Amino acid sequence: MVKPFSERNVWEIIFSTPAAIFYCTFAEELHRASGSPNGWAAVAAVVAAILVRGCIGFWVTTDTSDSGRPVPPYDFGSFVFFVPLVGLIYLFVRYGMRGFVPLGWYLLITLAAAALAWLPTAFAMILMHHRTI
Repeated sequence: MVKPFSERNVWEIIFSTPAAIFYCTFAEELHRASGSPNGWAAVAAVVAAILVRGCIGFWVTTDTSDSGRPVPPYDFGSFVFFVPLVGLIYLFVRYGMRGFVPLGWYLLITLAAAALAWLPTAFAMILMHHRTI
């Protein structure tokens, strides 16, 4: 069973699956916002994109085992990793209309990470627009 947010310590929050999704999305979007440089930055962006899919697959696998239902006979986490639509289908089969809650949290986390990554670029564009020559 998942502990309520108020009962978690700082380390459980910092190293949680939603936090990992936030960090990886932030890294991927920061790479895009900085002009998609080559080299190690590109490698880090690819690894971040892979880790986001891995986090989603991990969450689905953990949720499947916590639900009390029998775990599928195949590697469900890998299937979700390679076909993310299966994770979305699982969400609505498992939770019904309440599936919009985790989907909404996921969208909020990814949008917050993207906005935070693009914030310096937007700020620089505003400053450049108001700069006098």
